[in-house]
Amino acid sequence: MNTTTLSTDHRLEALQPWLRHCLKTEQFHITPLAGDASFRRYFRIEHNNTLWVAMDAPPELEDSHSFVNIQQHLSELALNVPQLSHIDLALGFILMSDLGDTWLWHEALRPNSALLYQTALDDLLILQQQKSPSALASFDAAFMNKELSFFTHWFLQGYLQLSLSTAEQRLLDDTFLQLIAMAESQPYYFTHRDYHSRNLMVLPQNKIGILDFQDAVLGPITYDLVSLLRDCYVTLDKSQLEQHLDYYFQEAVRLNLLPTQDFQQFQTWFDWMGIQRHLKAIFIFARKLLRDDNPNFLSYIPRTLDYVMTISAQYAELADFHAFLQNRVAPVFQRVYAS
Repeated sequence: MNTTTLSTDHRLEALQPWLRHCLKTEQFHITPLAGDASFRRYFRIEHNNTLWVAMDAPPELEDSHSFVNIQQHLSELALNVPQLSHIDLALGFILMSDLGDTWLWHEALRPNSALLYQTALDDLLILQQQKSPSALASFDAAFMNKELSFFTHWFLQGYLQLSLSTAEQRLLDDTFLQLIAMAESQPYYFTHRDYHSRNLMVLPQNKIGILDFQDAVLGPITYDLVSLLRDCYVTLDKSQLEQHLDYYFQEAVRLNLLPTQDFQQFQTWFDWMGIQRHLKAIFIFARKLLRDDNPNFLSYIPRTLDYVMTISAQYAELADFHAFLQNRVAPVFQRVYAS
């Protein structure tokens, strides 16, 4: 077993004997894989030309019960998710099949991407057509308000060190209430919550593998759609985005997932949901730096903040919020980000 590239830590020391027990061998190779914005870590395990992925999710920091339950649900829908080989929730270790190295992120701007995105949209529609597991939490007003308050705490006050006036805080509170009301006006279905190009894998025959689904909730119909099409990690061409959005809309109407055939209403839901979603992503990227001393996600804030500013400029109801972003937030962010 070769672990020379890994720094010693107590979780890794516990993982190794657990893997020896699962694989019934001492001979395997461990390679760290890129992580996400949580406390989970992933390792590729190779033995006799067979590959697995080991997930390390410290039980005091991550609840893996939902990962196991939702994996079973998605498997029953015949969606492509990792198959679980060994599970130890007390230790926080799971050994699963390996879906490879090719993220949709890698392929998003290549000529074949339209087919891949259509497949991802078709899989999303499958998720939304089926009855969701009863244990899913609801993406309700309290949930959204908490996330939006974290944008103020971690990004505006924490990362940017902005001191908000009473009027600015009132503006934020009013804007957040508007965003929440728009989200709650939509039909609710199974919502992955991180359905984007760094959690979707490109598999043989242009199929899509789905990862990182443990935080799924019952949420607004456009949440996963905006995560995919206005991705924090890649910018789709405007014509591509419009094509994918129209395809999804037509299919959702055909499948009776939408209560309206008014595309403009659907577009508004999509746009406003994107603002809520991206304010959440921004605070997470800032929190990774401030709380976890991890600057690796800061480079995604410019694109994500630009989405919020661009869309808020298109709606009269959000004009004051847009002005706040343009006049107070953007100049400070540019200065802090460049330093």
